[in-house]
Amino acid sequence: MSKAARLVAVCILAGAVLAAPGLAQGSAQIPSLPWIPRSDWINVRRASPPAAGDGVTDDTAAIQACLNRLSDDLLGPKVVYFPPGRYRITSTLQVYKVHGVLLIGCGRDTRIIWDGAEDERMFWSN
Repeated sequence: MSKAARLVAVCILAGAVLAAPGLAQGSAQIPSLPWIPRSDWINVRRASPPAAGDGVTDDTAAIQACLNRLSDDLLGPKVVYFPPGRYRITSTLQVYKVHGVLLIGCGRDTRIIWDGAEDERMFWSN
């Protein structure tokens, strides 16, 4: 499976459009998904530090901080929410020892843009 095909397959699961060099714009026909965020979701725009979601700012550290807050505890947070925006990632995001996690975006209105090295992964989970 090509890199572009893997990205399209992942974007359908995440509810966000993932972009990378070589992935044609508009290649994924994903609808807008206007979620109403829940209070138990970790919102990347309201976290500390907050993600800018402007497509220019490197949001890697802000998103990683949100992923670090996920908990395997039954009552702990399990969802990271990406409001509409363009989130630029420059190094691998990682999730450690947490089960049942969900990353939610707003369909075509949420773009996660890989701007890291071609030989690196955008996401890793153990």
